[in-house]
Amino acid sequence: MRVTWITSDKHSPSIVEYGTSPGKYNYIAQGESTSYSYLFYSSGKIHHTVIGPLEHSTTYFYRCGREGPEFQLKTPPSQFPVTFAVAGDLGQTGWTKSTLDHIDLCEYDVHLLPGDLSYADYIQSLWDTFGELVQPLASARPWMVTEGNHEKENIMFLEDGFQSYNARWKMPFKESGSSSNLYYSFEVAGVHLIMLGSYTDYDEYSDQYSWLKWVEPHVVHLNHAPEVMCEPQDGRSAHHFHSCYEPRPWWFKFEDASFHLFMNRGIATLGPGYIFEISIFNVVPGSIYMLHSPSKHLWPP
Repeated sequence: MRVTWITSDKHSPSIVEYGTSPGKYNYIAQGESTSYSYLFYSSGKIHHTVIGPLEHSTTYFYRCGREGPEFQLKTPPSQFPVTFAVAGDLGQTGWTKSTLDHIDLCEYDVHLLPGDLSYADYIQSLWDTFGELVQPLASARPWMVTEGNHEKENIMFLEDGFQSYNARWKMPFKESGSSSNLYYSFEVAGVHLIMLGSYTDYDEYSDQYSWLKWVEPHVVHLNHAPEVMCEPQDGRSAHHFHSCYEPRPWWFKFEDASFHLFMNRGIATLGPGYIFEISIFNVVPGSIYMLHSPSKHLWPP
């Protein structure tokens, strides 16, 4: 389990003390730190410390840097049942706190955030305020994230597109054999999850595609760009992303045709992000036909 926090004190140690009783820290872990500059902004000291191995379904009490407040973390179970909270595009609006409050009411084990975290969009101080906003939840349960389009902050010839995201939200990509923090996999309670990158190279010649073929079979995958949408012009990049992994006839408008790579791996798909829309069915009066075991798919000829 990796604990991440940021301090303004450049001399603060990257140490986490932890134990199973409040105020009693029987274990200590030493981590690493980094920082970054983005135009006129300089980050604080960003600490990343791995603690464990930890027992399943156990509450740990911990503090960071040998001082400061005590937090508590509940670890996921070792097997079913397991509960995931899934919410993307959090941002920092008047509704974000309400969304977090609703999540906090749930008895969940792991939070999955498929992209568009802070909506900083180049304003680096918003990364800091987002961290403060989600700290009550992110300090208490594991948060596993992947990048969205609002994490991409590239300035041609000046700044790397995901410098801020990669520095602050370090995921277990190396542990899963990935070469990039933008895509990785992990396992919780027997569920193997894969977090794909919609905004890094993903075609059949890319490192991500090669890694996906190599990684062990998975049950669930998440990425930011959705597979089903009603406005193709809004999801052009999403359509291209999924067409690389799920080839389908050009005339099939929606994104749920024949799976190739995904279907062969036996996978369920989640991608709750990027598009905000409400779909309303237009019910047209007419005859109703009941089809029993049709021999062909009913898409356009």
